[in-house]
Amino acid sequence: MDAMLSAAPELILDYASPMARTPLRLASRSIISIVYKNDEAQIHETLTGQTQALAAIIFSGLTVLLLGSSVLGIVHRRTLDGLIAAAPILILYFLYAAGTLFLILAVIHTSWRQTVLGISHQHVTLNFKSPLKKTGYDWPTEEIRHVHVVQGLDGATNRIVFQLRIEIANRQIAELFGGHTAGELTEIAWLVREYMAERK
Repeated sequence: MDAMLSAAPELILDYASPMARTPLRLASRSIISIVYKNDEAQIHETLTGQTQALAAIIFSGLTVLLLGSSVLGIVHRRTLDGLIAAAPILILYFLYAAGTLFLILAVIHTSWRQTVLGISHQHVTLNFKSPLKKTGYDWPTEEIRHVHVVQGLDGATNRIVFQLRIEIANRQIAELFGGHTAGELTEIAWLVREYMAERK
């Protein structure tokens, strides 16, 4: 059993795609753009919906501040006995404030994330970025074994979706940009293969 698990390839999933839904990510679309820098092409996948996320963050922050001023008014100039009596209110407020802060950070992390696939003749890089975290991969171009578009079923929506699959020699598989059209992904696959074919 352990041998079978160790033989399984490592799957690297794109978390900025339309398929990567989480309860803390507001409704958004995924946009792919291609940027050329010197001898490298970069495919950027970003999310729309930051305006709505920012509005939700501001609303939550104002709610915490208003409740805080009310709680401050309750405990202001109270005697020690009065403060002890108000302790449950203070505890509930601080729990609510801490929970709201955690929620705000989670919304920032999930709504401002992006994926950047970089292709040059020597290297293929893959970076997952958010304001709170960054994860990166770097492979020599000769280690890229296969780049193609695959079709699958999205379990959440029960519809056919397409993904760009990059298979690497070290048994890593990157599945990116899930939920975009087959035409968009075919163009990206062609671009990656073109750079691989022209590597020096």
